[in-house]
Amino acid sequence: MSIFYSVLLNLAVSIYTGLFAYSLHKEGNKKGMVAVICLIIILITSSIILYLT
Repeated sequence: MSIFYSVLLNLAVSIYTGLFAYSLHKEGNKKGMVAVICLIIILITSSIILYLT
């Protein structure tokens, strides 16, 4: 898989989970929102680590 498609997939998943975190924030579920934001951070850092190795 080329780097372009990997970045595109990463961006799409980040946007989708970001919208999910926003909906959890609107409902008042702070713990769920923090968990989803942590998943986004893990996704971004893992893709950077895979790119650097």
